[in-house]
Amino acid sequence: MTKKSFQRWIAVFAMATTLVSSVNPVLAANYDEEKITVNGDTAAAPYGMDFDGDYAVWVEESGKNYSIVVYDVDDEKISKKISSNKSKKVAPRIDGNTVVWAQVENNRYQLYAYDLKKDKERELTSQSARVTDPEELSFKDGVVVWKDKRDGGTNIYAIEVNNSKEQRISTSGKASHPSVYDDQVVWQDERNGKSELYHNILGSSKEYKTYWGKATPAHPIIVDDDIVFLNQISGNIEKTQQESSKSKVLTHERGDEKLFDFNGRYLLYGTGSSLYYLDTNKDNSYKVNSDYNEKMPPVMSGRYVLYATGKSNNLTLKLYDTKKEKSKVLGKGENLKNVASPAASKNHVAFLKEGKKESRVMLYDAKTRRTTTVSPEKHEAEHPVVSDSYVVYYDNDDNVLVAYDIETGESTKITTKKTDVVEGLYAIYNEHLVWVSGSKRSNTANLTNLKKNKTSELHESKGGIRSVAINHKAVALIDGDDDNYQDVVIYDYEDGGRIMKEEVENADSIGLGDGFAAWSAYNSDTKDKDIFVYSFKMNRTDLLYEEEGDQEKPIVSKNIIFYETEVEKGGDDLDRYVMYDMDKQRFRSPFDSDAEPSEIAIGGNRLVWLDDRDDEEGLYTSLFSSYDDDDEDEDE
Repeated sequence: MTKKSFQRWIAVFAMATTLVSSVNPVLAANYDEEKITVNGDTAAAPYGMDFDGDYAVWVEESGKNYSIVVYDVDDEKISKKISSNKSKKVAPRIDGNTVVWAQVENNRYQLYAYDLKKDKERELTSQSARVTDPEELSFKDGVVVWKDKRDGGTNIYAIEVNNSKEQRISTSGKASHPSVYDDQVVWQDERNGKSELYHNILGSSKEYKTYWGKATPAHPIIVDDDIVFLNQISGNIEKTQQESSKSKVLTHERGDEKLFDFNGRYLLYGTGSSLYYLDTNKDNSYKVNSDYNEKMPPVMSGRYVLYATGKSNNLTLKLYDTKKEKSKVLGKGENLKNVASPAASKNHVAFLKEGKKESRVMLYDAKTRRTTTVSPEKHEAEHPVVSDSYVVYYDNDDNVLVAYDIETGESTKITTKKTDVVEGLYAIYNEHLVWVSGSKRSNTANLTNLKKNKTSELHESKGGIRSVAINHKAVALIDGDDDNYQDVVIYDYEDGGRIMKEEVENADSIGLGDGFAAWSAYNSDTKDKDIFVYSFKMNRTDLLYEEEGDQEKPIVSKNIIFYETEVEKGGDDLDRYVMYDMDKQRFRSPFDSDAEPSEIAIGGNRLVWLDDRDDEEGLYTSLFSSYDDDDEDEDE
């Protein structure tokens, strides 16, 4: 077949049978694109974090599920996610191979520990514990200390993680902000009507006042014999030693300092919106950042500072190297390597992140710019589809279709191992999924209500279904694996009735938009494959537009038809992507001239694709209408 220039549009042979006028279309630009550059899979909830030099830990909130994320800083990737369930988790702490956190159970906090070597989780505290203000939790040298109100008032308790031995450290009923180092525990105490520092040793019943200077100390941190604290009178940070009346002022800013961490030499503190670290040996102060989020208290280990920026619903974790005086984002671009099979909805993008022994489904929230892992570790997942309610994918290890509820974070198996799911033949709209089971030549189109987990058979095929699509009321499919003729069939899935059936020649992908269906099929008049559009309102099928060359692989959502055509350029046949707006009756050029798109998908009002521009793999998205459009719209 001789290919003509894409710009040479053939005259319409009949206006009644063609939707678009014969004049050359103006291809309006659609370059409002965004490269998805979320911080790998490091989406953190504002419930605290910790860092021990090797691993960073934080809480991930996904729907109604909470997990503790363990991130390997050297390898720049998530090592594992632990304790994933509906119980809220806060204040994760790490020391060596043990992670400790507070978790809500029976409407109160309990402490849990996870052994990273043994992959074993256990509850630390007894049922009598009444952990309060868990953000004050301290964990070091194998000892956890916390504030507890089981005795009336608040006292400090400690547990040695290795032997689960619990001990009450204070008796005043007015203790808070404990800090532990080796077997030494120091805390803030108001037993005498003002804030003072008290001290105890593990295994001892003797607690005593350890500072009696002029300052009013609060929020102490102990390292060896040194104790740093916030002076409530001046607002500055000072350093003292055990059993001393003297202290040295370390900070001299505005008097509104916030004490975050101390490692014996370096002090980490905030003032105003800026974060600083101070070399206490040289009295030299260095700015780390000027817009950190103090709701995620920064921590330090060795020469590194871990801190968060951004709003609490869209946090970015960063690691500052005090030697190089530079910050890097944890997991920057991690999830953008080895990406495949993107899918889109109004507010979400789902895609595969492929590894050597697994491929995992990831979910990107376009509003919060947070990424969540949807499928299990060490499983081979494939072909995700997404709505703003669910992600559905096929799990090759369990041989089942799985639905992930975006709101709750729960996964449900839709099929069993005995069900033969035809690869890639499923589509989603809101909570409805159409999928094909059986062999390639004899199969069934099924409709599942994901909310009710109820499935019904919709269409029996003896020739094999080629393509399926779904919208708010209808399911469309191409039935017939014959190389010559197939049937386009559309059902109203609300009442189960068939809307139309039409014989077509050499048809492929079908899509459903707002009030229409579109597919590509051979046109005996043009001798090419063209886009055909069926109008539900008019109950008829028309050509979209006549041009010389094939129009193929249509994908449809809302008022948009996206398809591929071929043009001649420099003697080579190149794919050209075209987007047609049915409402405005105009063509759009969907990509920037620099784009090198592949694996294109459309859903809701969102386009998503992989792009290798500038020899750099990336995942891109753009909107073809605003977020203010009809909230009911969804995806194919």
